[in-house]
Amino acid sequence: MNQIYQSSTEIRNNFSLTIDKAVHERPQFIKRTHDKVVLLSDKYLYAILDQFRIDCNVKKEKDGTFILTNEIVNDIIATGNSLEEAKVDLATQLLDYAHEYYESFDLYSKAPNRIKHLAYVMKILMLGDPVLVEGILVCQDGKN
Repeated sequence: MNQIYQSSTEIRNNFSLTIDKAVHERPQFIKRTHDKVVLLSDKYLYAILDQFRIDCNVKKEKDGTFILTNEIVNDIIATGNSLEEAKVDLATQLLDYAHEYYESFDLYSKAPNRIKHLAYVMKILMLGDPVLVEGILVCQDGKN
């Protein structure tokens, strides 16, 4: 497995070529002393993350409003006068959370209950728009 890793010295000497290879050919594996890094283009990262969806629990209240919770970031609860409005609220909150996670990465990535959010955070950040984030929400009718 270590045969795929290139030394950081070799990478430094051919940095532009390494970037070109990561973008146009395949991910690049880099080793520096005890650190290992993978350099890959966003298109490859998106392919890796494509399978990630966020399942939502839908609850319709007696007053007709909708409450959405999700099984990934379970402390985010969205509401709306319609299911669509609740989905917009959830997507917006998830995007805000993803930005907060990224800005405080050192804190969130070390928290045992938050590290599992990393793939979802990366996908949400790459989508970058609440409308696109709505596209990964899977809200099944009647799921409570």
